[in-house]
Parts: sequence; C-alpha cells; structure tokens
Amino acid sequence: MSESSKKEIEALRSQVQKMQRLLFGLFACILTMGVMGAKSLRTAPDLIQAAKFELINDESQVIATLCRDEFGHGILRTFNTTGQIVLSIGADEDGNGELGVANKSGQLVSGVGVDSTTGKGILGVLNEAREVVSGVVVDEAGDGLIYVLNKSGQIVSSMGVDEAGDGIVDVSNKSGQIVSSMGVNESGDGFVGVSNKSGQIVSSMGVDKAGEGVFDVRNKEGVSLAGLHSDEGGGFVSLRNNSGEQTGTFGTSSEGNGVLVIHNKMGTVAAGLMAKESDGGLSFVADNAGQAVAVLEHNEGTGDLKIYNESRNAVVDLSVAEGSGGSFVVSNKDGQEIFIVGTDSGKDPVLQVFNSKSRPIMAIESDDKGNGAWAVNDKSGIPIITAFVSGTENVPLFRVYSSEAKPIFSVGVDNYKNSFATLNDSSTGIPAVALTVNSDGVGATSIINAAEVPVATLTTSTDGSGLIGLSDEKGDLVFKQPESQSDDD
Repeated sequence: MSESSKKEIEALRSQVQKMQRLLFGLFACILTMGVMGAKSLRTAPDLIQAAKFELINDESQVIATLCRDEFGHGILRTFNTTGQIVLSIGADEDGNGELGVANKSGQLVSGVGVDSTTGKGILGVLNEAREVVSGVVVDEAGDGLIYVLNKSGQIVSSMGVDEAGDGIVDVSNKSGQIVSSMGVNESGDGFVGVSNKSGQIVSSMGVDKAGEGVFDVRNKEGVSLAGLHSDEGGGFVSLRNNSGEQTGTFGTSSEGNGVLVIHNKMGTVAAGLMAKESDGGLSFVADNAGQAVAVLEHNEGTGDLKIYNESRNAVVDLSVAEGSGGSFVVSNKDGQEIFIVGTDSGKDPVLQVFNSKSRPIMAIESDDKGNGAWAVNDKSGIPIITAFVSGTENVPLFRVYSSEAKPIFSVGVDNYKNSFATLNDSSTGIPAVALTVNSDGVGATSIINAAEVPVATLTTSTDGSGLIGLSDEKGDLVFKQPESQSDDD
C-alpha cells in the first residue's frame, strides 16, 4: 500500500468515526424529546417553530428530529418504526457537511463526508464490524479514487486515475501486494498486467505500436518466455528461454502462409518449416550463424533436397527432374557439379562424374534393352575407354579410343561365347590386328589392311600345329605354311 493510499484510508476511517458520533452522540437528548412529545401531543401540528423539532407518525412515534449538536451545528436524523436511527445529516466539528446511513438495526453502513485535512469529499461503506470495506475519495492530484478493502482493513482493489489522466484498476492480494492491473499505456491503448505474489509481472495483454493485440508470459524473474501477437500476415506465437533468447516462432507469413521457426539458445535461427507462396511446403536447417545448410522443398510438383556449405553453395542436391525420375548431384565447394546419379528420361539409370571444368570424365548407364554401359573420358569429355553391350550383335565390348575418339583397341565376346580383341588404326578406327577364337575353340591372329582385308593370319590347324597364311590386298591366299593343310584350315 502506498503512503498516499494509507493517508486516504486513515482519513476515511476518521470521518467514519465522526459519523458514528453523528448517529449516536446525542441519542439521549433525542430520545428525551421523543418521550416528551409522546406525552404532550396527541395530534401532529402542521408547523412547529422552535429551537428543536421532531416529527412523529400517527402512532406518535418519533420518525425524524432536527436539533443542535454540541458544536452548535444542525443535525437531521430519521428513525424507522422500531426507533433506530437510519439516516443522519449534519456537520462535523470543523463545520463540514456529513451524511450517515444505517441499517434497520441502527448500524452505520455508509457515510459521506469531507476530509478535514484536504477539504475533499469522502464516501465510505462499512461492514457489520464497523470496519471500512469500500471508499470513494479524491487523491492528491484531485482525481477520483475508489477503494475496496477486506474485513481486515487491507486494500484488495482500487480504481482511479494515473499520472497521465487515464483510468487504472489495481487488484491486490490479502497481503496488500498488487497482483493485477488494468489501465492505459502511453499511446492511449488499453493493457492488463498480472503479477505473482511477489509483485513481479508474469503476464500482460495490451496493444503494440501498430495497434495490434499483444499477449506476453514471463517467468518469476520477469523474463519474457512466450508471446502472442498479430502482424501483417496474421497471428504469431513466439517462445523464449529463461535467458530471454528467442527459441521458437509459430505464425503466419506476410503472404498468409503458416511459418514455424526454431532458434538455438543464442536466439539464432536453427530450423524452419513453412508454406511457400506458390505451392507446397519448405523446411530448412541452419548453422550457428543462421545460414541455411539444408533445404527441403516442393518444387513444381516434385521434392527437392539441397545441402549447402558455408559459402552458400549447394554441394548435395537430391531431387526429381521434370518428367523424369530421381536425381542425386554432388558438387564441389564452389557449387560445381562433380557427381550425378539419375535416370535417363525417367527410365534408365545414369551415373556421371565431372571434372572441375564441368566436363564428364566417367559415366555409367543402362541402354533401352537393360544392358549396362561404362565410359571413361579425357579432361575434354571425349571418351577414351568404354564398356558396353552391342545392341545389334549382342556382343559385350571393351574399347580404348584415340584423342580423335576413334577406337584403337577393342575386346569383346561374340554372342557371349567366343572372345576377340582388335588393335585399330588411330586415325580411322579400322582394325589393324585382330585376335579371335572360332567356334571350335581355335585361336587366330590376323593382320588387316586399310581396306579391312586380312593379309596375314596366324592360327592353329586341326591337328594342333601352327598355321601361317599370307594374302594379297584382295584377300586371296598367296602363301601358306605348312602347305599340306587345306585352305579350310
């Protein structure tokens, strides 16, 4: 209770004590007048002029008196039919007017008077123990003030005017500590504050500078832990730790979409979930500096996951290409793609490895028949080694290429049975040397000219001995050793 409140309550109690005198101080004199009147008057005259007056009813009971108190001031009292004073109007010892109202038992229950110190009006309400439990006074600034007290005489609520001239209401506990307040802030907007028994504000409701509603919840130390307010997009909820750092927000974006953001203990954004302006959702994870390091979002009907380094370059990208299947991309620290796993037109798998200049240096894929293929390229992206299955001849092939992308070495298996190898001309890619195995399991080596005609052959005869044959440019045999072997050998 403030010092000014104590003074106002004491003045109210003092005035009530004076009202007790007003009701009961001259009761004996009034009672005597009533008895005398009852004996001498049988009918009530219309007008009486004297130093003292009394009014009686038809049963000769005194129901009102007008006389003079010990200070020479006039006193008007009204009685009920049981002889109890229920109303008194007079003046206090200082000459200020006062009015007292009693219940049917003559118990003073309320009074109106004047503070003898300040000359300001006072109204008090009493309980059956004659303790003031409510009062209306004028404060030091000249504004009205209403008090409500418990039966122990402790102020538990008040309504008045603050220093700015705005209304204010306070509610206190039985110990006199204000635990709730309702008033007007500096902008002229309303507010409500709730405090714990120690007087610390733990929740409040009001209006922010933009004219939007605000609700705040605090811990017992007064640190704001949770808030509810509105912004340009809609409602917003914010959460804080005991240090006052923001740890979470949930609300609406300026476009009207939902937003959920998680902060670390330092108040830096660590993760978020939101709806995108166009369509779909978006979630992200951030580092200690609040920089997004992973983003998962909906992109034109498909999912997309990106992982970023500290330079804000995407180093991992997992997505679904438009009209295709899944795609997995790994990039270097500069955001340059170096590894891709995906599908060709959404069907056949593809794996590619790139150098720092975005040239493909290795690829693994599947053809339309389901056969695998593998290629190693030089730094310019030109194939130098390939491994695949020939689609027409169904022949597995391994090839090495020249710098002009011409095959210079090939190894394969004919119909998955007989193996062969060729050494080719680097400028034309035409086989120059061929190593084969025929259907009988017999090996052969051929030297081939530019017209792709074998001109020299080294093979094995039917009896297991070696056989050498030389041909002209047209392929006609010109030499064979040994000669005993038939041409078919």
